[in-house]
Amino acid sequence: MKQILLVDDNADNRENFAEILEMGGYNVKTAGNGQQALNLLADELPDLILCDVQMPGMSGFELREKVSELDKQKNKKAVPFIFLSACSEKPELQLAESLGVSAYLVKPIEPRLVIEAIKNFI
Repeated sequence: MKQILLVDDNADNRENFAEILEMGGYNVKTAGNGQQALNLLADELPDLILCDVQMPGMSGFELREKVSELDKQKNKKAVPFIFLSACSEKPELQLAESLGVSAYLVKPIEPRLVIEAIKNFI
């Protein structure tokens, strides 16, 4: 079973997306912020990361950079990284692209579109 790490500071969003992903047949770990995500990533890298952009403490952009460093340290192929964000401004989209994210999905988003995006990268 493929493993997904879901990172979102909003508990309702985490629960809703985790349920959708589990119904889609994925094993889901969740983190409420970037530091919690890094703690989970210290043990093993998932097959894909879904991440909110705007979070307190460490933004999704900062987490993406740290995950890229982990990929290199562990000599692993880049973990597919999908942003889920309410922000659709051009500077954020450009920054996401420059960080090499797999996809940038704007909330609110239909669950089937999230599953389709995941299937494209796992």
